[in-house]
Amino acid sequence: MAEIGSVTLGLCVAGSVVDVAAPASLAPALADFYKLALAPAAGVPGVAIEGEAGDYSISAQGRVVASKLTLGGLLARLAELLPQTAAAEAKGDWLRAAALGWEDKVALVAGRARVGRSALAAWLIDRGFSCQGSEYACVRDDGRVAGFPGPLIVADPATPTLAKLAAFRDLASADGDDSLIVAPAAEWRAAEEWATCGLVVVVEFAPGAALSIEALDFARDQATIAAALQTTFPGATPLPPSALAFLARTPIVRLRFGDTDAFDGILDHLVRSTLEAGIDAQAFARFAGAFAGQAAAERAAPAQRFEIPKPTARRFDRFLTIGMATYDDYDGVYFSLQALRMYHPEIVEEAEFVVVDNHPDGPCAEQLKQLEHHIANYRYIPAGEFTGTAIKNAVFVNAGGEFVLCMDSHVFFVPGALKRLIAYMRAQPETRDLLQGPLVYDDLKTFSTHFDPVWRGGMYGTWGTDPRGLDPDGEPFDIPMQGMGVFACRRAAWPGFNPRFRGFGGEEGYIHEKTRQRGGRTLCLPFLRWMHRFNRPMGIPYRNTWEDRFRNYMIGFMELGLPLDGVKQEIVAVLGEEAGRRLIATLEGELSAPGS
Repeated sequence: MAEIGSVTLGLCVAGSVVDVAAPASLAPALADFYKLALAPAAGVPGVAIEGEAGDYSISAQGRVVASKLTLGGLLARLAELLPQTAAAEAKGDWLRAAALGWEDKVALVAGRARVGRSALAAWLIDRGFSCQGSEYACVRDDGRVAGFPGPLIVADPATPTLAKLAAFRDLASADGDDSLIVAPAAEWRAAEEWATCGLVVVVEFAPGAALSIEALDFARDQATIAAALQTTFPGATPLPPSALAFLARTPIVRLRFGDTDAFDGILDHLVRSTLEAGIDAQAFARFAGAFAGQAAAERAAPAQRFEIPKPTARRFDRFLTIGMATYDDYDGVYFSLQALRMYHPEIVEEAEFVVVDNHPDGPCAEQLKQLEHHIANYRYIPAGEFTGTAIKNAVFVNAGGEFVLCMDSHVFFVPGALKRLIAYMRAQPETRDLLQGPLVYDDLKTFSTHFDPVWRGGMYGTWGTDPRGLDPDGEPFDIPMQGMGVFACRRAAWPGFNPRFRGFGGEEGYIHEKTRQRGGRTLCLPFLRWMHRFNRPMGIPYRNTWEDRFRNYMIGFMELGLPLDGVKQEIVAVLGEEAGRRLIATLEGELSAPGS
């Protein structure tokens, strides 16, 4: 029972109410800093505060856990102690992360250092996100999250961010030891106490660092993710069972930055769009890639230019041209080429290797050119007139083979696949078909045979698996579309990408429908299995933006006579109503202009 001269406040912590007994003089400050968590007292002793300003002490379960605290120190200590006190009743596991709500979903903002996660949390709140939890989040194995919506504790290096944010004007604050403790505003309140987690953002802050966005893979990056989310609670484990269950299926992105000014128009769209679209972990990597490319384009500085190497002269023609377009990916090209030569020696005498360099005045060009001295049937082609998807046309223009296999510059094939492909091609000398095969994932067990023609996360097409493709000896079968990391056709039958395409995106579905309209089929050859490197830890070196991607979709759909409704709806879904409508109007004006 509270002593005379004290009051008891009930604070809701992840569905449980913890009673806090405090001096009456402290009650107004507590009620202000914890206004989002206030609840009727439960009548069960929880936490007791004694003393006066500059000399507060906190007790839990009859034991003093902290003393000689200032108001700021007291508020910061409570933010950690109250989740620990409620842990037994919370029916979930606590993670160190702010929980920011958008509609009926929540994004967790985590990071080993408070400076980054507090700056991002403040920035998202200013963009209209609710505060589900300011420091810690309780997660159940069904992916639902609740937290403790106390004050926002902003690390001192991040406090300049607050001066730029309208949501933080005129809010009460108190100085902590190395932070500023800011009382929440009433409008930060979440509509529901529990919400489904749709995104985890792992934040890394470094002064002066450029914005970098990278999708993380839960299986590969579990140590990084655990270090960002692990609490400092007594007995805390790196990742408790319920967290493991939901993190394995939740999109996770790593964000490096030095200033929140770089977020505008990029990060708010990424977080909102991921939550609104309900994107799963598998689809998230390519979805986040476009934002990574946009961030790279925003920070791009004039780069050193190198002398453009001369193209390699054609020395002989082979039955099959294996070609790849590349942009500053020497390692990918090198290992892909050498894997072809080492693990598919039976096809080398029937093939030529053509590398189209889309950044021929870049740092990799000379070394790519030098490969011609080591690989007899290799040709280097500089092609820097423009950057993007349509540069793959140059593979076909420069191919000497009767058939062409076009691959990304970071792809491996299973043993025997190319020998069987050549045999298939020789048996179909007049085919007009587009030939593809199942994608093999990094676990070497999971396959995707095609794309289903639906929109998700700003991309047309989602990975799908047809059981007919699981047997490598199965018969070829028609597919609606497939990822374009690997595709093949007779050179004379290549329909070509629209020359107006610029930047990346828009190829899947477009080239498949164009093939069908010209009398060909789009086939999955179950034996043509390939693995693709998706992750780019060092970032994407080329421009890859939403504007380019959606422009290509508009051009492609218009060329093929397909309705544009789905494209426009996806633009709005990804970019938001205002920005989406603005981009649609811009693209319609550009594409309807004479001579466009």
